Amino acid sequence: MGKASTRAHNKYIAKAYDRINLTVPKGKKDTIQAHAEAQGESVNGFINRAIDNQISQDHHNGPRTALESTQGAGVVSFSEAVRTAQEGAEAGKQPSPVEKEKAWENLSKIFRDVGAVDLDKARCERLGIIYLPPDTLEAAQQAAERTGEMVVDFVARAVAEQQKRDDRSFKMGINPS
Repeated sequence: MGKASTRAHNKYIAKAYDRINLTVPKGKKDTIQAHAEAQGESVNGFINRAIDNQISQDHHNGPRTALESTQGAGVVSFSEAVRTAQEGAEAGKQPSPVEKEKAWENLSKIFRDVGAVDLDKARCERLGIIYLPPDTLEAAQQAAERTGEMVVDFVARAVAEQQKRDDRSFKMGINPS
């Protein structure tokens, strides 16, 4: 990226996200990183998931704090998550990256509560879910992490860029496939 785009990206990150400096004992970073990779997520994603799980557990097991009550900590049902997404889509509202991240976290919690579901390519197609082979998904996750994007946003941008390249190729009489 050029200097201007780097500055713009950093400005966006500063506006949309809070940063927390986490210090762990020597060697624990490698353990955390290995565990996150085994779960198919970034270290940041794993830490956020761990925090959300603990907040949810504390919410269900102990007294609520003012912070939890003002931020609405708790478990979101699948139907509630879908309803919220549908209402936003019907209103023509584009969710912010933070809202997208929160929606993904809510859906991830729901699927974890349901248990492991084997989603092979055929089942994904029947459900209308796009299937990515594990190595492709891992490459997309790593690339998205490097750019500071969510995987879905990274893939959408990659597809849009590839479509532009294909359109240019077709105009020149070259079949891109």
